[in-house]
Amino acid sequence: MPRIPEVQDAEATPAQKRLFDADRAAHGQVLNTTRIYAHRPEAIPALQGLHSALAEASNLPPALVSLARLRVAQINACPF
Repeated sequence: MPRIPEVQDAEATPAQKRLFDADRAAHGQVLNTTRIYAHRPEAIPALQGLHSALAEASNLPPALVSLARLRVAQINACPF
């Protein structure tokens, strides 16, 4: 169970529902991080900018980054 509760569809505001719809269009589902970030939708553009900047600055292949994320999730007993 996450420390910060995820925003569920039934309780989502119209702004949060727009975020969820964008995730479904892009990924086929709402990402867990989006459900957490949805508590502060105004912060999402800045968070996306940060994630993009980190990805662009990385020298690691994207597949290795994904594997590292999965391993960290496993170590922390966190569903991913």
